[in-house]
Amino acid sequence: MKKCLSILAFLLIANVVVFGQGPTLTESNYAPRPGDVFRSYYADTTGVQPGSVGPGQTWDYSTLHIDTARFVRNYIEPSATPYADSFPDATVCFTNPPSYSYMKSTSTEFLILGLASPFGAEVFTDPQISMTFPFAYPNAFTDEHYGSYSSAGMTFYHSGVTSTTADGWGILKLPSGNYSNMVRIKFVQDLVDSTVMPGTGNSASSYSVTTAHHVSYFWHDGINKNPALMIMFASNTQNGITVYGKFVTVSEAVSALPKNDRADLSLSIYPQPAKTSATVAFTLKERSIVGFSLINASGQIVRDLGHFSFCSGSNSQVLDLNGIGNGVYILKIKTDCAVISRKLIIE
Repeated sequence: MKKCLSILAFLLIANVVVFGQGPTLTESNYAPRPGDVFRSYYADTTGVQPGSVGPGQTWDYSTLHIDTARFVRNYIEPSATPYADSFPDATVCFTNPPSYSYMKSTSTEFLILGLASPFGAEVFTDPQISMTFPFAYPNAFTDEHYGSYSSAGMTFYHSGVTSTTADGWGILKLPSGNYSNMVRIKFVQDLVDSTVMPGTGNSASSYSVTTAHHVSYFWHDGINKNPALMIMFASNTQNGITVYGKFVTVSEAVSALPKNDRADLSLSIYPQPAKTSATVAFTLKERSIVGFSLINASGQIVRDLGHFSFCSGSNSQVLDLNGIGNGVYILKIKTDCAVISRKLIIE
């Protein structure tokens, strides 16, 4: 792996809930784990632009039209996939059968190890660094990756260069409301895929080359792993023909769809401040597994408070806070199709 990492500034914490320079991304609040499901909705791309860079920004997408078409990313145990033997170091796999992407997460980086499908397993001999930890505005790094595999008498090569920058922080406005303390991550990717096809008879080998240039923007709150908003510009060129594309997605947790199109989760927490325990009262539109976790200022999970099954209607759960130090925390409540975060003060 070749990378050039520039840490230009450390995160200055104004208080536990509002950060001076946006949130810091860490393994615990960024890297997917087996069992994670990221749900996002596509949005109309007309007139959508990424907006300005720098600190203290206000990115206004309050008039964005969100479609009901949903994009789901499922993350599973690599051992449960048919190509696990080719990726022994993988800790998580993104599955979109019949294709699989294998990844490895550590406390310092998130790697893409390669891809696999019925055509073969493409193991990156130089894995792609997708993210380094900790990562905050205005950190940046550049990484190169490479891989190849052979199938049906042909050899396939893949290479790429990715530049990653936390290029701004501020307020993100969506149709569902305003979201403060967001950091924007910009990815610029230049990819080359080539295929060598053996000749037959007196004919020489032939080559096919496809190049791609992708510029993507992701807005993260440092709590939910699935980015609140993604804007991507893509161009792919093959045989002298270039195809352009533009994509916008909004996380289900902050989508502006009417409540009858979403899981309904209204809640309250008491007492506030709490001491040794807190009660979360909430209403579910449908039956769901609900998970509770407590997160500190660095985005780290202080305590997993458990996962419980609840029926639709009014519910409550008492959370054990014994042994947790005084301070202001974020209580993350995750249902089958929504994630909500609330401030919790412990004294």
